[in-house]
Amino acid sequence: MLLEKTSYSNDFPLQIRVMQVKDYPLHYHQDIELVYVLEGQVVLRSGYCTYDLHEGDLFCNNGHEVHSISSDTGENVICSIKISNSFFTQFFPKLSHSSYRTYSKVPHDEKFDTLRRFYLTILHDYLKKNFDYKKQCIYQMNELIKYLNKYFNLFSLSDKVVVGFESSNQITIDRISRIIDYIYANYSEKITLQNLSEAEHLSPFYLSHLIHEYTGMSFRDFLCFARAERSEIMLLETDKKISAIAKESGFSTTAYYKKYFEQWFGHSPEEHRVLCRPLILGPDHPGSMKDVPLSRAISLTEDALSMITSQDVSSSRISRSRLDLDISGSGETATSLSPSFSVSITGEDYEFLGNSLPMALRELFGDADVTVIIPEDLEKEDTGLAALLRNNGYTVTASHASWPARERVPHYGNDTCMAPIQAVKDYLFGINGEIRVRLRDQGDPNVIFKGQPGCLASACIKKTLYHGYQFLSLMDGKLMSLGPNHAVMKLDRVCPTYMALVMNYDSKSERLMETSSTVYQAYDAISGCMDELEASLSFPVTSGTYYISRCLISDSSSLFGLTGKMGFPDMDRDSRSIFQRIITGDLKSETGTIAYNDSAHLSFSLRGVGMEIVILKLKKE
Repeated sequence: MLLEKTSYSNDFPLQIRVMQVKDYPLHYHQDIELVYVLEGQVVLRSGYCTYDLHEGDLFCNNGHEVHSISSDTGENVICSIKISNSFFTQFFPKLSHSSYRTYSKVPHDEKFDTLRRFYLTILHDYLKKNFDYKKQCIYQMNELIKYLNKYFNLFSLSDKVVVGFESSNQITIDRISRIIDYIYANYSEKITLQNLSEAEHLSPFYLSHLIHEYTGMSFRDFLCFARAERSEIMLLETDKKISAIAKESGFSTTAYYKKYFEQWFGHSPEEHRVLCRPLILGPDHPGSMKDVPLSRAISLTEDALSMITSQDVSSSRISRSRLDLDISGSGETATSLSPSFSVSITGEDYEFLGNSLPMALRELFGDADVTVIIPEDLEKEDTGLAALLRNNGYTVTASHASWPARERVPHYGNDTCMAPIQAVKDYLFGINGEIRVRLRDQGDPNVIFKGQPGCLASACIKKTLYHGYQFLSLMDGKLMSLGPNHAVMKLDRVCPTYMALVMNYDSKSERLMETSSTVYQAYDAISGCMDELEASLSFPVTSGTYYISRCLISDSSSLFGLTGKMGFPDMDRDSRSIFQRIITGDLKSETGTIAYNDSAHLSFSLRGVGMEIVILKLKKE
């Protein structure tokens, strides 16, 4: 059957397969497929063209393009990523009409290396299946498609071989891309040079010259090429007469169709049908493909990524670190953890939150030791804020002190995921007793970020700092191990309970907490950190089955990260309500059970600034 149907899981709009291919017969997909040669070489036939693809080549099969892959020896490894049009068209409405061309005769082109890096990052995340890998793959695929649209949604011909488009003029790139997109979307209709020139506000003469100069074809030849290429599916998949296929493909006469088909395919439509039908994928011709072992697929992917980044100056600053730690003995040190909090609440906070204030404090700090500091003018024994807090079991003290000078200067690092990392580091390395906390940022709730140190934004949406304090409130117990990027502790609970955390950050992110910056500088510093940390922690535990919870604090889907992608817009009440439902302000988390015998073994993989926390609690029999 010529159409190879693609199925996707409900929560993952990609189908990824790493395989060794000897014969992958003729077929087509409704969706886009990206093929990457990880090792060896293959011959890929697409339309009338045949390509010799070698290690490092990336080829795009657009939807509704008949293609096959073969190798004389089968000594190769390729990866196929199919992209669900039905999912990604919500972000890219014209995706189904794309004509991406990623084959290049230029061996080392920066644009192609960037595209390869996007692809291999998706593949690596998928193969490793680390925390939240599906969302990361979808996000990276969005970025890859944006890049395809910017540089690869157009093509030219070189010695009758369809290749990637070569031009540094972005206006020309955009214009040719629009023309190609329009022709492929409407190839069966009547399309004239006059129509296109009016749409592009150019003279027909100039547009004709432009198309010929950059694609290597005249407008008429280009249109007939697209029609002949698209006709191949009808020719091989149906028994329609050649005259009917010619008409449905947009040709005015059967003679014209035969002329242009033979010009590109080298033989008549009738001969093509006879030659190619026996080569179609189906029950009688299943081909010869086999999956590659996971370990080999990961190794090849990492080698390919390493090769690209070593050639890319912009990626040379990426740090890849490995932490392997085996804690011996009981693991417990003499250092005890017993966090206590001093929480500042203002009259504005009370006005905004009202009687829900104690509930907000309980959700944030649980049963931890909390002292609440309020302004002196609100300190009354029997009424108002002080009474509300005391009646709910909180110790209340009054203060007339204003914010320290440093806290009055905007430090937008306070709004990023570096803030909870810094809060955890300050406590663990200082073990300094009381932890000072600002409950909420002050001022206009429509301005979400102000560079203030509150764990709630002015509109009471949770910032990432909120979760840092949440985890600090749980850290009562004994340290088992502590280092610049990790901590392991045994918590003081009736059931044996352990917490392990790994932190990843760079010097630029750390400086955000020390120096004044704009919100955009903070966003660039956090999003620009691509450092990677792979960590493996082993530590002694009581044998048994444990409930395991993994939580990730990062900016990838945080309030700061997502509004940053939107340019940090101001939000009215309705916008905040909608956005808060999308964000929820809660952690990305995974839960389950796992059995350990004497020792727990945990693996972490972080890219960019972030902190991952694992909590193990022994399950009662």
